[in-house]
Amino acid sequence: MSNAILMRKLGISVRHQQSVPLLSHFVTSTQLFPKLSKQMLFSDPFLAARWAQTLEYPMEDSAILPRVAQYAYVVVHDFDRFFAKISYLDFLKEELFKQVEERQLVDSAVISVARDGVNRMSVAEIAMTLGILDLGPGNNSLMSLLARMPFEVYLTTSPFTLLEEALVANGKTGAVSAYYQWYEDEALAEDVDVKHKPSAEAPLVYHLQGIEAKPESMVLTEDDYFGFFKQLAQDLRNEVQSDNRLPPLISGLLGSKSLMLLGYSLYDWSFRSFFRGPFRESVHRRTTGLTAQFPPAGDEEQQQKVREYLNKFFKEDKFDLYWGGVEQFANELMAAI
Repeated sequence: MSNAILMRKLGISVRHQQSVPLLSHFVTSTQLFPKLSKQMLFSDPFLAARWAQTLEYPMEDSAILPRVAQYAYVVVHDFDRFFAKISYLDFLKEELFKQVEERQLVDSAVISVARDGVNRMSVAEIAMTLGILDLGPGNNSLMSLLARMPFEVYLTTSPFTLLEEALVANGKTGAVSAYYQWYEDEALAEDVDVKHKPSAEAPLVYHLQGIEAKPESMVLTEDDYFGFFKQLAQDLRNEVQSDNRLPPLISGLLGSKSLMLLGYSLYDWSFRSFFRGPFRESVHRRTTGLTAQFPPAGDEEQQQKVREYLNKFFKEDKFDLYWGGVEQFANELMAAI
């Protein structure tokens, strides 16, 4: 199916609230580190390798974030989940400062303000303070475009609140954040049911793999991914809602709406732990979905083989493929709505 036909079909689906976007961690990292995203297709391996250097990570797989995070958890922070994740957030914040200082595009007074508030500001807030992000209605960045679309619910596997900031910047001040409490911790136990009734004017952003404001909830280490996989599988099979950590609103969406996968690689741990695992067990209950895939690299023959493979890979799960970058996809979808 051509991209043009897909867009017409998807535009109708979005207008009638039949589609739900699922944004990857990669999507947010490209917004936070635009210089990296212009140099390479995926910025996450580069950031993982940079963090590995600061941790003196001794293995050769330093581009694989969950393995670097596992090392931070076990060796550097002596099995303290909270401080292992705080160290990752602190690393990213410092990388944001390095990014603007290297480019010399931000006044030193602005940098000083951001540094003074670094411990109480989120990653998204620091990026906005430093001028890395412009999420307002006059901007056609990915997050701004998605925020202006009439979705009632946004799903994401990123812990960062860029989308919430974009929604507020585009007039949707009633937007609400919630997260999946996949981990067991009685001291932090909360009512995980989502009380908010989402609408296009006051949407819900649901963080499937944790949120920055609750570092313990972030799915970051190898152990986290295995724990997430186990809990999600249990909750998707469990019909007793009182024992279920996944709110009925979210499990209902996963079972009935068409999913738009944005910014995922087949080798992404988030993709493998969610789509290739528990979620796939309920494929018979879903309508069709869509995934945006970057055009493959290589010569014409290699590209054709990659396209054929991915088409067959997603066909089993009733997913259509859009060939192009995520920002290109968002621009074309906005025009089709």
